[in-house]
Amino acid sequence: MNLAPKNLDPRTSPILLLLLGAASFVIVIAGMQAASSLLNAFFLSLIIALNVTPLLELLIKKGLSPKLALLVSILLVLGIGISLIAFLGISVSQIAHILPSYEPKIDALKDSTTQFLRSKGFETSNILSLEIFQPKQLVGASLEFIKQIGNALGSSLLLLLIVAFMLVESSSFPVKLQKALKSNSILLEQLDQFSADIRKYMFITAWTGALAAFGDFLVLVFLGVDMAALWGVMFFLLSFIPGLGFLLAIIPPFLIALLKFDVGRAFMVFFGCWLIDNIVDKAIKPRYMQEGLDLSILAIILSILFWSFVLGPTGAILSVPLTMMVKKIILESTEDGRIAAILMSGGGDDSETKTETTPEEELPTS
Repeated sequence: MNLAPKNLDPRTSPILLLLLGAASFVIVIAGMQAASSLLNAFFLSLIIALNVTPLLELLIKKGLSPKLALLVSILLVLGIGISLIAFLGISVSQIAHILPSYEPKIDALKDSTTQFLRSKGFETSNILSLEIFQPKQLVGASLEFIKQIGNALGSSLLLLLIVAFMLVESSSFPVKLQKALKSNSILLEQLDQFSADIRKYMFITAWTGALAAFGDFLVLVFLGVDMAALWGVMFFLLSFIPGLGFLLAIIPPFLIALLKFDVGRAFMVFFGCWLIDNIVDKAIKPRYMQEGLDLSILAIILSILFWSFVLGPTGAILSVPLTMMVKKIILESTEDGRIAAILMSGGGDDSETKTETTPEEELPTS
């Protein structure tokens, strides 16, 4: 006797749909990884253009013609970008020149570490004798990493050109978007909300990151760490990676202080910069961020890991904006994705309660 339902369509099987969705997801991720360099340039350009557009609108309101305001905005972006690229390029060449001088200090640190561990009863000859711990190998690996950074700086010029063309289209694009999405007001509203949220997030993160980076720069100068200006810029750039940015930025100045001075000076560098960053992140930044990113801590950490896997190191910087884009534009604009958007949010029921009570509050009272 056949007890299987007669009208069962295998195409609607939940397991089959799950497998098809998982396979599609893997294919999309593989495609994004293959095109990561282009996607990084596009997403970075999009975020920069979104944050420069208000300046363009402000210049027009101040009386400048649209063409002149556009020219000023493009020149400003190109000027800042080229200056940053030139500074990093010069700093990278200086580091490549300084690094070989640290070989004797690395060797001395290795010997002192071996003696200390042996005095505590640990046998480290088999580990520290490995090729990876040899001073020449460490310096060579560092120089290769610096070379890759230099190659990445060259591709940054393409990013600036993309930003310039996006700014050229910024005046007509909103009109085109409204015409294209006039039948989908929900998606248009989510796009507007995403633009406002990303501008707020980037602006607050930028000026608080600059404030913390300047304090870190002063600490490094006071403690005599080499290349303090470069590490200050790195503190600023990596401040766009929530949580992990400081840990990544503190490693180079900590190691340089360890090699140039001693363990005590290195930990002074760490705790001095850690104190400044915590004051900014815990006392100053929340006052202006208010409700924050509307992303849970778990969602932020997972987004950093995911986008770093998909887009490489640049994905860590883009992780929060891209996750906000997925949440606002894709998930919150559809019924099926709203559950996932709620699970990703960092708040409680305040926003939902406010949304539900607003129509009642607008009713006229008798």
